[in-house]
Amino acid sequence: ASTPIKNQQPSVPIQTSDLIKVNYSDLRPIQHNKVSITPHLGTWVWRDWISDDGLFFLELRTGVWNPNGTLFYLTKRGGVSVEGFQKGKDIKLKSYDAEIGLEAPSEYLIQGTLDTTLNQFLATIINTQQSSKRQTTFYPAMQTTIPQPQFYFKYYGIEDPEWHKSYITQVDVIEKSTRKVYQTLTGFTAQSYAVQYLDLNYDGYFDLKLNIGKEVSDNKTLVFLYHPESKKFIRDAFFEHT
Repeated sequence: ASTPIKNQQPSVPIQTSDLIKVNYSDLRPIQHNKVSITPHLGTWVWRDWISDDGLFFLELRTGVWNPNGTLFYLTKRGGVSVEGFQKGKDIKLKSYDAEIGLEAPSEYLIQGTLDTTLNQFLATIINTQQSSKRQTTFYPAMQTTIPQPQFYFKYYGIEDPEWHKSYITQVDVIEKSTRKVYQTLTGFTAQSYAVQYLDLNYDGYFDLKLNIGKEVSDNKTLVFLYHPESKKFIRDAFFEHT
């Protein structure tokens, strides 16, 4: 007879009824929990305005602490870059020569109040070279027959703690007057660096633009155009960079 091996356990027959049955169709990949996301640089609102005296066209990025853009002349060729500060609806700008930088003397100083309901900028313009000062209202370059809807946005998505990154996977369009969700946009994964709100198709209504590239520097975008007839944001691949 063979010599028993030390500490060997006697074999016990296993019944098939003792096995745990696994339903593999129930297995799912691990998902990140959806959380509220704040874009690092906020929601950029690009506004195109014409001054009521017909002298200027102002393209300005607002919704950030340092609004910036270009002040174009309408009665002569050229224009100047502008940059400044925004606190609430109060905006202060000064012009500068982009080739020289902010150290150059400012030709124009512009300060005023942003009217988000009418999309107007009630401003005072000071021409430092001519020592002149006047009141001006900048109104939308593209007029609309239906009033501009008043929305703000809440973003949701996933966070990657390993790479210290976050991504937007859902945008809730909130109606300002009721503070209720007006529309929900899903079906994408976008960078949380910044979101742009601007008039892409020049119909006078703001559209939504997100970066869906793997990196912030990737020029790959997702666009939702606002349609005043249906009063909805609808994805439009024509304006997207892929």
